[in-house]
Amino acid sequence: MDFGDYMYSMLSAPFKKTAKATNQFYIFFKVIGTLFDDTKAALFRLRAESMIATASEKILEEHGRDRGMPRLKGESIENYRTRLSMKFIIAEKAGTNEAIRYVAKAFGYDNVQIDRSSDSSKWSEATVQFIGGKIVLDDRTLLLQELNKVKPASALLSLVKEQQFTAEQHLGTAMIIGKSITIRQG
Repeated sequence: MDFGDYMYSMLSAPFKKTAKATNQFYIFFKVIGTLFDDTKAALFRLRAESMIATASEKILEEHGRDRGMPRLKGESIENYRTRLSMKFIIAEKAGTNEAIRYVAKAFGYDNVQIDRSSDSSKWSEATVQFIGGKIVLDDRTLLLQELNKVKPASALLSLVKEQQFTAEQHLGTAMIIGKSITIRQG
């Protein structure tokens, strides 16, 4: 039942005695009801488009543009949706190990292991291992770009060596040394 029919049904019996085709209340409620139903549908569509989880692909790209996160080449729409959803969390955790883990998860790396050096003279060193999973975007350059956005401010990120691996194998090691982070593959 649309809004116009609902409003007409709320009228008392004396106002419904004439046929619907000539009843001015019925005609009025049909016009207003159609406008109301169209407005309600537009508002529900607007609500769905305003949330990353339910936005259409076209509007999702607008959300990305608003956040400075364009869709990456080869990135699936669902991975892009996940990455956009994690933007605030990643930005909030920037400079921490958690941020590195969130970025890795956005690329599909299920497990990120960060091990601090046991040598007390190398207190600022750590090894970060990106261990397989359902890799949705296997592009080391893009991974480095995203990691550069969340790394500690004094760190420098660079790719030393790149090799191809299957998703089940060890996929990389990042070495944090003082003011530099070096990604080593293999």
